[in-house]
Amino acid sequence: MKKIFYISFLVLFAFTIAACNKGPLKGYRKITKIFGYQMLSDIDTGTKAGNGVYLIASAIVMTDKDSAVSDPSLGGGFNLEIPLRKPYPGSDLMKGFLKLSDGDSAVFIMLADSFFSKLNMNVKMPSNLKTGQYVKLYIKVLSLLDSVEYDNWLFEQELQKKEQHTLAPLVRFILGSNFFIHLDRVDNCLSVALQ
Repeated sequence: MKKIFYISFLVLFAFTIAACNKGPLKGYRKITKIFGYQMLSDIDTGTKAGNGVYLIASAIVMTDKDSAVSDPSLGGGFNLEIPLRKPYPGSDLMKGFLKLSDGDSAVFIMLADSFFSKLNMNVKMPSNLKTGQYVKLYIKVLSLLDSVEYDNWLFEQELQKKEQHTLAPLVRFILGSNFFIHLDRVDNCLSVALQ
C-alpha cells in the first residue's frame, strides 16, 4: 500500500513539475504568476536600479509571438524615462526594473491586461492584442541615475529647454535670411555666418 502511495505521489509531482515548465513564462524567471523576465545582457556595471532614482531606457513592445503591436508608438520603439519607486503588490513592472543595472538588456513578459493597466503603462491596449494574451517589453538600459546624477540631469534638461526657447526667435530670423548657423555643443558657442 505504501509503495502505491509513493509511486502515485511521484507521478503527481512529476506532472506538476512538467506543467510548471510550460506556457508563456517558460524560459523566464518568474516574478509573479503572470510576470517574468529574462536577461539578454547582464552587464552589472554602474548604478543598480535598487540604488537609483531614475531609469532611462530604450524599449519596444511586442506580442508574445514577437510580432509588432499595432500601436506604432509602442511597437516602433520608444524611450522610457521612469522615476524608480517601491513596487506595488501584484504584477508591477517596477519589480522587474529594480533588477536592472546600467547597460543591461532584458525582456519582460506579462499579461497584456496588467501591462496596459493604470499600474504599469497606463495606455490603451493595442487592437491586435486580446484580453488574456501575453505581451513582451524589450528594454535596453541607457542610464540609471542616482540622486545627484538625477539632479544634474534635471538641470541639464532645464538648460536645454531655456536654450531652445532663447534661440527660437533668432533661428526664425536667420532661417528667413541667408545665414548659416553652427552650434558647438562642446563650448555652447553659437556662430553665425553669411552665405
